[in-house]
Order: sequence, then structure tokens, then C-alpha cells
Amino acid sequence: MTKYLNEIISSRDNNINLIRLCASIFVLFGHSFALSRANSGFVDPVLSILKFDYSSSLAVDAFFLLSGILVTQSWDRRKAPVEFIVHRMLRIWPALIMCLLITTYFILPLSHEMLGSISKTKELLITPPFYSYLPFNLLFTELQFKVPGVFTDSVFGINGSLWTLPAEIRLYVIVLFLGYFGVLSSKIKSIPLLIISIVLALYLKYPYMFGVLGSNEHLMLPVIFFLIGMLVYVIKDNIKVTKNKLIVLVVIFLSVNGLMQKIIFYIFFGSLLLWISSLQILARKFYIKKDVSYGLYLYGFPIQQLIGQYFSSLNPYFHFVLSVIFTLPFAIFSWIYIEKPLIDFGKIIFKVRQSDQGVRLVLSNMRYQIIILSGLAASVIFSLMASSLTDIFLDKARSNQETLILAYGPDVINKSTPFNVQPNGNSAIWISTKDNVGEDAFILINGERINATAQNKTVSAALPDKFFSEKGILEVQVVWYGLGFKYLTDKKVIKVQ
Repeated sequence: MTKYLNEIISSRDNNINLIRLCASIFVLFGHSFALSRANSGFVDPVLSILKFDYSSSLAVDAFFLLSGILVTQSWDRRKAPVEFIVHRMLRIWPALIMCLLITTYFILPLSHEMLGSISKTKELLITPPFYSYLPFNLLFTELQFKVPGVFTDSVFGINGSLWTLPAEIRLYVIVLFLGYFGVLSSKIKSIPLLIISIVLALYLKYPYMFGVLGSNEHLMLPVIFFLIGMLVYVIKDNIKVTKNKLIVLVVIFLSVNGLMQKIIFYIFFGSLLLWISSLQILARKFYIKKDVSYGLYLYGFPIQQLIGQYFSSLNPYFHFVLSVIFTLPFAIFSWIYIEKPLIDFGKIIFKVRQSDQGVRLVLSNMRYQIIILSGLAASVIFSLMASSLTDIFLDKARSNQETLILAYGPDVINKSTPFNVQPNGNSAIWISTKDNVGEDAFILINGERINATAQNKTVSAALPDKFFSEKGILEVQVVWYGLGFKYLTDKKVIKVQ
């Protein structure tokens, strides 16, 4: 008997965790075709069939669709902003911090470039980006994908999977905002349907308006799937996915082409996920108690990097098998010792908050969780301090490598007047240098760091309005790091008139 979606979501007999597990494994599978060093002649089978999408991309879409449903459900159950925020933070950040901690202090020193080279390891330990890798990737403002001297043979950075997390967090904010103002209420369906549809339509037509979700064009589909997941949850009482509907979608898919075929496929894909989630025969045989999907997603990419370096002759399929074998223990560790205890911690602190003995109960029964949170916080503080101290060390103990700025623009800006306006509405400056700069290059403006985009000898960055809201002089310099070195350009001046 086919159930309505509300029955599936509210029941323990669903396959949502199983789908999430399969999606995380498919992420590893797809990444193996990019990270295997022996991938010549091999093509992702999903890409070879569809031509327009590949396995890890579809897996990410699945994650976002289910997140849209589950996060909206999380709000609907609580309808309390503080509780919602705390639960979301405990679900995402502790496991992420632990992953970044293990990546920084365990995986990076094991990279092919470092292992067996004491001198290079010493240089790594005085390189500021080695320590900033952890705290920078917690803020979700500008991810740090690379550290000088490690995984130099990879164009994807240390952990390419992190690219989706900033958008995921910002979508949580959208859920919070819409939920707080009653848009996600299932009692008045016409309003949430209308507003979410408008948001979705605007995102499709004017994606740059949603720059807060990220500028990566590959985020388009995941964000759409998340918004659809929100919409699906709102109208869950009226959704029933049957085999017949799936068959009709397959027939339509085979009958059309071009953009319409892609649209029908993604409708089919989302519907298929919802149908699979309702299959009780799967739920009875493969009920997943340990949700290791997040851990697989977080740890998979850096571990796959190591496998690619040390088993360079493995084709993508064998690379994938080893990836699952080596990543699964980390994912299980993450779930048992970090994720599950802190999810429970979030539930308990809100259950006992009205009790006179609430704080005492939490302190006595949740000592492990408090120790874990304290340790993770200490690791972030240590990394921040180490990054600053090594930067000071390089300034004082070593001669910084210098190069010249050959050209830059604009050199004159009119006060409070936009210039070089980009599609997202930001004003931008550009700098051309004599020598190639590192991909981690940033711009110092009057001593304040501005994140930049660097390629070969060109660096560009969005200039915040505050820098040209008043008349004055802006002192500009480009900075980047190598293994054990800090590189600087000479300083130039931009006049604000």
C-alpha cells in the first residue's frame, strides 16, 4: 500500500537514512573518477548514460532534497528559533571541526610530499595556512581549499566536498526565516506554496540576487532541490508517489529532448527518492541506525586524495573500493563519538531547561559531551593562535619573498560611487603582478585582509563599500604563502576623491 509522504516522514519505517548512506557512497564513487591518478579512459557511468550529469552531483542533489524535507520538519517540530539554531549547530559544526582537526594534524602530514621528509614537515609547521585551514573552514565566508606543499598534484584542494556546506547553512537560515514568520505552516498551505514558489522562481531567473547562497554555479541544482524539499514538506499531506507515476515520467523522459528532458529527469529523480523512502520491505531489511552519511561525506575527499597518491596505479573502480574501506571507520567514529552524543546533548538541554536542577543534570549526565565540545573549541583557538604566531615568525625570522605590482585598477575612485560593477553588484579591483601568485593570495587594504581570486599573475577582489564611502587613500598590497615562506608585493595607492 502506497503511503502519503507525511506518513513516511513521521514513521521510523522509512529509508531516508538508507538513501543518505547510498548518496554519500555515490559521492565517493563519483569523486574516484576525478581523484584516481589512473583515470585516463574511464568515464563516470552515470555521465556516460545521461550526458548532462554525473553520480556525485546527483548524490549531492539527493542530500539537498532530503535536507530540505528534514530541516523543515525539524523547524515544524520545534517552532523555537533558539532550539532550532542550537540543534543545527550541534549537527553540523562539531563533526566538521573534528574532521578538519584530523585532516590538518593527521592526513596532511601523511601526504606524499610530507611523509619521510623531515625538512618539509618542519616547513609545513611554520606555514600559517596549515593552521588557518581549520578555523577558516568553519566560518563559511571564504573556504580555504589548499595548504602550500600538500596535495600539489591535485587541482581540487584538500577537501573539495566542503563547497556545499556554506549554501547548506544559509538555506537553514531561510528555513528559520520563513518558519518564524509562519510561511512553513501546514495549516495555511496557499501562502507557503506561493512564497516558496516565488523564491524558487527568482533564484532560477536571477541567481546573482541570492549571492548569499554562494557564487558557485554548480550550487544551482542543489539549492533548487532544497527549496523543493521545503515545498514538498509543506504539502506532504497531499503527496503520494506510486510506481505508475514513475513509469509515466520515464516514458515522457524518453519522448522529449533538450532542456525539457533534463527537467523531466530531475522530477523523476526526486520522485524516485521519495518512492524508495516509502518501501517498507527495504526498511525492514536495511534499517540504518547509525547515520554515517555525513562522516563519509566529510572524510571521503581527503582520504581519497591520499589513496590517489599512494596507490596511483588504481583505476577509479578499485580506487572507489579502497575509499569506502578506509573512510568508513572515520565515519563510524564520527557518528558514535561526535555526532550522536551531541545530537542527544541538544535534545537533553532543552528538555531540562525548565527544571530547577536542569543545569546540574546536564553537567552530571553529559560530561563526555561537555569535554568534547571544550576540546573542539580549544582546538579552534589553538589553530587561530598558531596561524597568527607563525605569520609573525615569518615576518621577523625570515626574509619575505617580494615581487612587483606592474598594473592595477582603478587608481582613482569617486566617493560612494560603484565601479567595475560585477554581475553580483559588487565593485571590484584588479592587480597584475610581475610573477605568478599563489591560489591562496589575498589583498591587504590599509592592513585589512580582503579575500581575492588569483590566477597566474592576476588578482581581483570585491571591494566592500566601506573602503570608498569617505575620501582618502587606500594602500594596496598582495600577499600569499608558500611552504615556509610569505610572499609580498610592493604597495600601491588608490585615491578616493
